Amino acid sequence: MIVTSAVILAAMVALLFLSVDAKLKKIEEEISEKERSLRVSMQSVEQEVREKVDTATRKIEDVRESIVKRGYR
Repeated sequence: MIVTSAVILAAMVALLFLSVDAKLKKIEEEISEKERSLRVSMQSVEQEVREKVDTATRKIEDVRESIVKRGYR
């Protein structure tokens, strides 16, 4: 009877470890998925900011050129 109880206890502990392992893998996959999503969002924001900075730089350059041309007239 003690041997049977020990075997059952060992089996339950093994099942507990397997359950914990499965939950940890699921959490890890969810974190990886969120990380990928965040990375894509950051790249999108980075591209948008880069485009806005380029546009602003071009506008400033156009204004500067306009001012320089007026100065020579």
